Amino acid sequence: MADPIKHCPWSSSYLLQIMRCGNSIAKDGLAIEDTNEAAEHGTLQHAYLINDKLAKHFGLESIDVDITELSQDEIYEVEVAKQRVLAIFSYLRKKYARIEVVLEKKVILDAYLPNPCWGYVDIAFICHRAKPNKNGIYDKSMIYVIDAKFGRLPVSAFCEEFPNEDGYSINPQLCSYWCGLFDEYKDQYQITRGGVAIIQPKINNYPSFQDCHADIHFTRYMREVIAPKVYEAVEGNPSYSPSTSHCLHCKNKIHCKYNIAQLIAFNELMDKPEMLDDSVIEDLVLPFANNLKKLCDSVLNYCLKRAEDEGKKWKGFALSTGRPTRVYTDESEARRIALEHGYKDFVVESILSPAQAEKLLGKTAFKELLGNIVTYKQGKNTLVPEAEAKGTTKNFINQENK
Repeated sequence: MADPIKHCPWSSSYLLQIMRCGNSIAKDGLAIEDTNEAAEHGTLQHAYLINDKLAKHFGLESIDVDITELSQDEIYEVEVAKQRVLAIFSYLRKKYARIEVVLEKKVILDAYLPNPCWGYVDIAFICHRAKPNKNGIYDKSMIYVIDAKFGRLPVSAFCEEFPNEDGYSINPQLCSYWCGLFDEYKDQYQITRGGVAIIQPKINNYPSFQDCHADIHFTRYMREVIAPKVYEAVEGNPSYSPSTSHCLHCKNKIHCKYNIAQLIAFNELMDKPEMLDDSVIEDLVLPFANNLKKLCDSVLNYCLKRAEDEGKKWKGFALSTGRPTRVYTDESEARRIALEHGYKDFVVESILSPAQAEKLLGKTAFKELLGNIVTYKQGKNTLVPEAEAKGTTKNFINQENK
């Protein structure tokens, strides 16, 4: 299992972003790990798949993952991902007598990229024959790398943007994982074959391919295509290639002049007094609106995080506590009490929320029957203009109980 050390600024998962724009490398004090509810759920799905589902299936050290925040659809996606992994394992099991299963393993990439460099491979199968050859080597061995994705942006097993001179390409993240594992196992096995796969159940995206000469092709692509661009960026002469598509995934986007220039230009367009006709909306607004909204959200999240973590004061803005929501401390007890008093409508597929239950039972009966097992869940902070700042959670609760 992976240790808690964070990825380095040019780790496997960030290689494609750096190849696209060298200025994407995280700058100390400026970079931010942008997150949202969808991303947090994806991280939870990932942990559930690797540390719980697969670890238990293969008899490895496992961790019970709390999945109460996941929807039934998201839990189903994890099950689909698991079955996809097991299908690949079954396919390889027919070809190789022994398979070593690797989950969330740290791979060192110092042989290829600026040191120190590492990443964490999700799932890998190290496949070899039952017996070594006459020279004591397990020849024709294979490393098969699988990366699980739970987002909606399609991910390819190739990298059509950056082919080598022969037109060959491979997803940089998968390539780096394979090369790191190759360096670790090459003295033990004669590894010539490679396989890579993306498992993305949310959008039914499952690209994969195999190469009988991966020891040559994968390592060559790493040295000739990926490494030069990373060295260029790290050593202070980065390429600068902004784009409305991939800038959204940049850790420096909050401080990037290109992104802020887009915001200013968009704002100036909106400030024009004349009405926008459909052609202007189609040509100018729609192509940028979605990306700019995400960029604005990133700016707000960045400022909010610094206000919460550092007490940073942003001129003209203040932290506002979101309205808290009521939750049951014991749902089974709430179910029992409601049914015992004849409120059958309290339970449909799941029990009613406190707000819905109060409407059904009436405020007095609700407080009498369920008041002792209802508490408040903290509302999320937001950063708003000072004039719009609301009170604290305590103020909300006092007002609610009047």
